Amino acid sequence: MNEKSLTPKSAKCIFDYVLISVLAVNLIYSLFYGLIKDNAVILTVFSYVCTPVCIVLGVYAYAVKSKENVTSVLKAERVSVKVILATILITFGMMFGLAELNNLFVKFLGNFGYNPTPVTLPEKNLLNVTLVIIFICFVPALFEEFLMRGLIVNGLSKGGKWFAILISATLFSIFHMSPQQTIYQFLVGALYALIVVSGGNFYVTFVSHFVNNLFIVLNEYFFKITFTLELEIILTVLGLICLALGVFLLLFKSEKTEKTTEILNEKKEFFKGFPIGVAICLIFWIVNLIG
Repeated sequence: MNEKSLTPKSAKCIFDYVLISVLAVNLIYSLFYGLIKDNAVILTVFSYVCTPVCIVLGVYAYAVKSKENVTSVLKAERVSVKVILATILITFGMMFGLAELNNLFVKFLGNFGYNPTPVTLPEKNLLNVTLVIIFICFVPALFEEFLMRGLIVNGLSKGGKWFAILISATLFSIFHMSPQQTIYQFLVGALYALIVVSGGNFYVTFVSHFVNNLFIVLNEYFFKITFTLELEIILTVLGLICLALGVFLLLFKSEKTEKTTEILNEKKEFFKGFPIGVAICLIFWIVNLIG
């Protein structure tokens, strides 16, 4: 492979390849569903590993075809203390400050007849909890961050900082194909992209992503923390304050002068052609909304 850096066009193509892999794997799954629908183990394993496997297949297929060095993003530079502190504040803010916003959006969708499918975890025992932590908390966080913040944000950043943040956040949101998480995932995607373009890397956002997932799972299994309305309001406000402080730390820095013409050309390259990956995501999103 050559060493040419990723571009917005690369980011778009990688996203397309991954979503084509998602579509292909789901089509194969549907063909064999009649044979495995009564096997809870197979169904559970598929739900755990489908997305990471599709990411690997899509990225590998793109790398082989394009000859681009997609593994270059694995070599991360040292991250500043300021970025680490900002990430900690943002992580806390996402756990508490954004949760209520997401609940309000789900209620809004409910006005149109949308009933989200509740997420259920396997029965609590040592083996199940361990597997859940590995396959629900760790693996998805690692592969999603490698794809979205490692590859896609890296490529989109050639089109400018805010272009990378907004486009990658949109792609991250629709990538989950979940109507109930649309707004939440967009905000999370934007915050994580901001961390990366401000001097962080996908390892930093991976840790944050994993901690956020782990908190949800451990609370469901062991703590089942419930808050009074007053405490919920306090935590939400505190979370939003932490988010604001984290964002401020990342934005409060000198900006490099960017070449406007070059950036404009990179953006144009991104929007050329049919958005295959986006179309696939939107189809699944609509099916999940009306299904």
